[in-house]
Amino acid sequence: MSCEHLHNEHQSWNKEHDQWNAELYQWRHESERATSCLRDLLARMESRARTLELHAIAIDTLVQKIAVHENSMACDCGEGVLMLDVHEGVRKEHARQGDIHAELGRRHQRLMACLAELEEILTPAGEPVMHCCAKTVGMH
Repeated sequence: MSCEHLHNEHQSWNKEHDQWNAELYQWRHESERATSCLRDLLARMESRARTLELHAIAIDTLVQKIAVHENSMACDCGEGVLMLDVHEGVRKEHARQGDIHAELGRRHQRLMACLAELEEILTPAGEPVMHCCAKTVGMH
């Protein structure tokens, strides 16, 4: 092989390396942008979950206030509502809130599984993209 041929081949390799580096830079930027979007989405979902939890607490408080008010009115009217009925109502509301909590837990687990899968897809050459590993956060 001639020196010129070897030189041309090396130049071709250098161009390929430059192209690969540009692609790697672009992929890293795209991965970082996607990760940022995922973090924003997670923050919005966590905020929504907190809002739902607060709504459930507010509803429970109102239900308990109504039950106490109804019991007070019934006692004032001489009907003598049994505290067991009030207790049963509170028990049902507690069970309903437990169902809401369980559903939030299931949704959280699905979200974390999706984030773990996306993290795996977005991880170039075995290097972690996200600083906080979605595979372990919140998985319990």
